[in-house]
Amino acid sequence: MEEKQYCTNCGAQMDPNASVCVTCGVNKGKIKKYCAHCGKPVTPEQDVCTNCGEPLTSRLDFSKGKEAFKNLGDKALRETGNLAELASKKTGKKIKPSYLIGGLVAVVTVVIVTIMFMMPKNLNGTYTAKTTFLGIEVTGSYNFEGEKFTNKVGEEEVHGTYRIKDNELILKPTNGVSLKGRVSDDKKTVTVNGVEYKKDESN
Repeated sequence: MEEKQYCTNCGAQMDPNASVCVTCGVNKGKIKKYCAHCGKPVTPEQDVCTNCGEPLTSRLDFSKGKEAFKNLGDKALRETGNLAELASKKTGKKIKPSYLIGGLVAVVTVVIVTIMFMMPKNLNGTYTAKTTFLGIEVTGSYNFEGEKFTNKVGEEEVHGTYRIKDNELILKPTNGVSLKGRVSDDKKTVTVNGVEYKKDESN
């Protein structure tokens, strides 16, 4: 038997797989006025439905999270103090815990900067999009290799170079006017002239 589910905003029965209530248009679990298990009214202060006994999971208890975070911070400080004491014994010099924390922050910063520099600056591969022109579906693509690109629409091809600056894509065809577009942060989509081209991951 399929379990019923109700909107916590209006109390209407809804599809368990739906993320938005089709009756009131509110996201599932966003507002707690009704029990999601039986659809009966509840108050924001309730942790358990008094009608069906099910927990009202939309209410979050942050107190435990704060306590765990505080305990983790205290433990980190204790461990840093122990490391500083051990380092002092090994070197014969007094080393403060704050020096170790500063050194750790510096190492993490260097690692992050190194990763950013190692990330590829150029695009690589083929990005395709389907558009409709005069009622006809047309497939277009941009192929990027190094600093060069090839734009193909049907049998027509345009070649040129490109560069990326702060996610802005600047295309310079060998014959024609420069175009501007956008590159997504993950470099899986490219938008040119309002058309979104998605990277072909099949190869």
